[in-house]
Formats: sequence, C-alpha cells, structure tokens
Amino acid sequence: MSTGRFSECQSAYRLGHSTETALLEVVNDVVTSACDRQTTVLLSLDILAAFDSTDHDILLERLSTDFRISGNALGWLHSFVMDRTQYIAIGNERSPANCTSGVPQGSVLRPLLFAKYVSPMSNIITYGHCDMSLPPSIR
Repeated sequence: MSTGRFSECQSAYRLGHSTETALLEVVNDVVTSACDRQTTVLLSLDILAAFDSTDHDILLERLSTDFRISGNALGWLHSFVMDRTQYIAIGNERSPANCTSGVPQGSVLRPLLFAKYVSPMSNIITYGHCDMSLPPSIR
C-alpha cells in the first residue's frame, strides 16, 4: 500500500524510475514469461480523458491521508481544484458552467495530482496477484 509516497509500481515522480525503466520492465516481464512458456496479458488503458473526471473530494482525501499533505499546502491545493468555472462560447454568447471534477488544464501540477489520484489502483492489482507498472505516460 502507498502510505506517504507512491507505490513501487509508479514510475513517474520516483527517483530512478522513468519512461525508459518502465518500458524495460514491461519488455523484460513479457520476454521472461514467454521464455517460461507462461501466458502474458498486457492491458493498456487510454486514460487521457480521465484527467477531466478526477473527483475533487477523493483527490484531496488521498493527498491528506496517503501523501500526508496538510495545513496551508492542502488548503492551497483545495482552492486550486475546487470552485472553478469554465465557459462555453459560441459566437458572442458565453455560458458559464461549474467544474465539479478534473484537474485544471495547462497546469504543471495536473499530471502529478492525477498520479496521486490513481495511486491506490496498485492495491487492487496486487490483491489479484498480478504485476503492474504505472509508467510516466500518464503525464
């Protein structure tokens, strides 16, 4: 379980773990399994739209409990993701809409916050006795 830091499955935001090391690990696991005549299933998820479906309350709870962010830092992150408004414009007409989920686009914090949001996913996978890698491609 990831308490106060990322899971060992996470490749981004951990020293010595990059896109290259994640790719090498996956290739090595597939080749090793093939040499051992084992079946390998590779599941790759397209999570691009998932950035927009990040639940704010769940994200803030994970930042607090799993990553031990508190005080002013948690308050700043709360104000960063909550109570945001987006506008839909057609011609000269603008229609405001509240953003009830997602991490602000164009932010350098977006990939990091999303990685923290999905970090418990490794608990589900390891519970099923499967191997998993979370490469930095979620950036």
